[in-house]
Amino acid sequence: HLAIDKEVGAPKAPRSAASGPPTAVLASIEDPASRRQLDAERSFLVALGGDCDLPAGAHATLEDDDLATGTIALRTVVAAMDGTRVERVTIRGSEPAALGPQAIEILPVADLLG
Repeated sequence: HLAIDKEVGAPKAPRSAASGPPTAVLASIEDPASRRQLDAERSFLVALGGDCDLPAGAHATLEDDDLATGTIALRTVVAAMDGTRVERVTIRGSEPAALGPQAIEILPVADLLG
């Protein structure tokens, strides 16, 4: 005979050293440089209409010491659905949201993805 104890109820949220509204907690750990890189990468996938099924990717890096407004290099790649062709382009600029659409204008997306 095996005895099993079980608890009923919702799991308890983990305790955190930070307190306050969630947005305040998140703002306290926000890294402006990482945010700009993420926004640039995301702008490419959004402009592409991409999800997990598309053979595409983006990687952003900061190219100078000015983390708040400096130059971002966005390296992008799109492949044909059958894998027979791969195209890459690197775009540079200071506005993260503008970089992805600029890359889409240069890449032969229609040829690659149909």
